Amino acid sequence: MSYSRSWAPNRLCGMHVFVDTNIFHNHWYLDAAPWRYLFHYLNNEGHALLISRVVIEEVQNLRERRLPSAYKALEQAAAEWTRLTRQQIELPASQEHGNYDLASLLSGRVDRLKILEYEGLSHRTIVSRAMAQKRPFREKEKGYRDTLIWMSLVEYLKLNKVDRKIAFITENVSDFFGADGKRLHEDLVEDLTAHELEDLVEPYPRMSTFVKANINRNEHVLDYGRTMSEFHRYVEAAVKDLIEGGDARFVRALERHLFPGSNVLAHVSPISVRIREGVEDFDLDSTSDLENGEVFVACTFDLRRVDLEMDIPVSDYYANSSAIQEKGELYGVNVDHVVATLQALVRPVFSVTFTYNQKLEECAGFTVDRLGFRARGLSLASSLNEE
Repeated sequence: MSYSRSWAPNRLCGMHVFVDTNIFHNHWYLDAAPWRYLFHYLNNEGHALLISRVVIEEVQNLRERRLPSAYKALEQAAAEWTRLTRQQIELPASQEHGNYDLASLLSGRVDRLKILEYEGLSHRTIVSRAMAQKRPFREKEKGYRDTLIWMSLVEYLKLNKVDRKIAFITENVSDFFGADGKRLHEDLVEDLTAHELEDLVEPYPRMSTFVKANINRNEHVLDYGRTMSEFHRYVEAAVKDLIEGGDARFVRALERHLFPGSNVLAHVSPISVRIREGVEDFDLDSTSDLENGEVFVACTFDLRRVDLEMDIPVSDYYANSSAIQEKGELYGVNVDHVVATLQALVRPVFSVTFTYNQKLEECAGFTVDRLGFRARGLSLASSLNEE
């Protein structure tokens, strides 16, 4: 079982992504569209999400600090509702807000997560940076946590051979960017240059800026590794229904494949299907974001080792007996006074479209564009018949 994307780029291109604390503001559960596209991009292209342990701790701390004021606002709103309607609203206990573990949330969404620790950073280096007001430090030694965040990234780059650039996404332009607001501050460039890393980190002031510059939304509207099993199940079941439903187009193609130039299957009864091995190759030809959680999918695939059992009138069997007996893909022929039962082992190929609802995780609208049968040495595309 495998799949490929016809538009897949070189995986050594693109970049790992490092995200600062402020990017998580008001996105505690990472369900906004830019986050979704980021996760899909990282997983589809095999890139990693890098995050400092400081960022994880800061985000969790910010959320905890906001909970009391949110609960107070909820109490005030409930009281106002009661005054207006005389209806009581039962509020949850203030401590019943669930555990929040950002690391677990991230690891559940992205395949490659690297948490950069800070315990081993040199305190002497941090003190000297503070005294020199070297960014991210500023006047009055502000910037301690930002310095830990930056130094944890530099330390990671020093110790690991990274084969692609790092996108550094932060809204903290005043501490990390230079005067033009586009490039890293010269102090940070100096840190990178000291370790021959000067061309490795590319800054972005917002998540949306990174997404717009690097992610094709139609291409990465899905996380393919996490949807392929659902797609395989869906198309396999849809093909079985199509064949057993007596689809005339499939019967014509099957007749051309098994018995070219004959009318063996002119009066075939509904065909029974047994799919022994299922989807073998699955090529995603294109995807398109239809919005509202719907995705249009175009794909080509084959089904390996499909058993077909077909009943034809015995008169059709005797009229075409030479063509039937010569076909090697038939492995069983049983004839009685009324019908002849033919058993064949084939490998059908389909080019289809359907839609996928990401919220419901459901496929619908299966439509066959082209179909055919695969023989040894033939590609998927060359196995498809032209109508």
